[in-house]
Parts: sequence; C-alpha cells; structure tokens
Amino acid sequence: MKNIFKISAVLFLVISLVVSSCKKEEVLIVGCTDSSAMNYLPDATSNDGSCVFAYELLVNTWNISSECDGSIMSGVLPETIEVLAGESEGDLMIDLGTSGVFEGSITSAGVIIIPSQEVTGLPIPIPGISPTINGNGTLDSESNCLVNLTVDLGILGSETCVLTLTL
Repeated sequence: MKNIFKISAVLFLVISLVVSSCKKEEVLIVGCTDSSAMNYLPDATSNDGSCVFAYELLVNTWNISSECDGSIMSGVLPETIEVLAGESEGDLMIDLGTSGVFEGSITSAGVIIIPSQEVTGLPIPIPGISPTINGNGTLDSESNCLVNLTVDLGILGSETCVLTLTL
C-alpha cells in the first residue's frame, strides 16, 4: 500500500510539473487598440491600423437634408455644410453658408455638442434680433451623422431642425 501511495505522489508531481511548464499560446486578436478611436476593440492584442477617429471623420463637407418644425430655417439651410477643425482637437467650426457659422465639439465616441451661442456670419444682420443656436448629435458612421439644432430667433420664435448629414 505504501508503494501505491509513493507511486501516486510521484506521478502527481510529474504531471503537475509537465502541465505547469507548458507555454500557453497567446491568442492574437487584431483590431484597433487606441481607446480614443470610435472603433476601439478592448480585447485586441495587435493594432491593425484600422482605428477611426470621430474628429477626423467629421471635418469634411457634408450633404444635408433637414426636417424643421418651422418654415424659417428650412428655407435658408444650404444643401451642403462644411465642418472645419477648431483650435484644439475635438473643437469644430460649423459653416452653414449664408445661414451662419457656429462652434461645436465632438467626443471620441462621436457625440456632437453645440453649446448655446450667437450665430455669426449672417449676410444681413436683422436689427434687434441676435439668433442663438444650440444642439447635439451623433456621428453614426464614417458617412452618416445626425444633428439636432434649436435656433432661437428672438421675436420670431424658435425652431428645431433635425439635420441628416451624409457623404
């Protein structure tokens, strides 16, 4: 009986050493490893160069279609808008052509923030009316964006527009 115990103990020890000395193969998962990218893959172990950054995507000339709850803004919005880079990464200048220019920002996750501000760059200033704008939106993909804008036109009231931006 003592021999069986000794043989079992030695066998257990040998198996334990063999199992613990085996190298485990690392599973290679390729993808975007930059956490500031829209397509960040937390499980990726190797960067494949596919990272897509919201800020870089949004700075472009976009085709727009709009749905407004009033008639003033829908009549003056252009067919395209230009989104320009601001002073810092994530800062934007949104140029609506003759409808004015305003500032915004975008997060690494593609969330667009337009703080309340006076619209500048209007071709004909209207005495006593200083239009303000604010809104938010999301960059849904490399070629699609949705923006909600609220424009306060003073005594003329306010309008809300949903802009669909496409490339």
